[in-house]
Order: sequence, then structure tokens, then C-alpha cells
Amino acid sequence: MNTSRLPAEWEPHRACWLAWPRLATEWPGHFEGARDEIAELAQQIATLGAEPVHLLVDESDRAQLAQRLIHEIDAGCIILEQLPFGDVWTRDTLP
Repeated sequence: MNTSRLPAEWEPHRACWLAWPRLATEWPGHFEGARDEIAELAQQIATLGAEPVHLLVDESDRAQLAQRLIHEIDAGCIILEQLPFGDVWTRDTLP
């Protein structure tokens, strides 16, 4: 008998996982706007929500994103992660 279960998204958890938009073709005309929104969301969760954020980022975007979120990264509130991912839809693939 399998006793594992996936908790609901509103249940308490240790951290939030997000992914940085990396495929411009997924965001026609809105790519930079999507990046702005994810950056703001990560910052708000990490600071106001006082919850660590693990943010998936492609190697090609890592330096720029690290500069953009430097204060939260330096404080350990946002952790940049390099794992294979498609784009921002991670609900079914991440913890």
C-alpha cells in the first residue's frame, strides 16, 4: 500500500518553487512582462511571505537574474537552481 500523497497547494510547506521564463515563443509580445511578474512574485514570496523561493533558471539567464535579485539572493531568500525545465508551468513536475 502506497502511503505517499501530494499535499494541496494551500497546505504548509518549507519553500516555494518557481521557474524563470526562458522560452520567448511561449510569451509572444509578453516575454519581458512575464519575467517582470515572476521576479516580483519571487520577491514578494521571499520577503513579505518570509518563505524561501527556489527559482529554476537556465544557465544563459543566470548572471542577469542574479543581478536583478541580488539582495534576496544574498540574503538567502531566493536560491537559483539549475535543473532541466521547460518554462514556467511547474505544478506537475516540482515539489
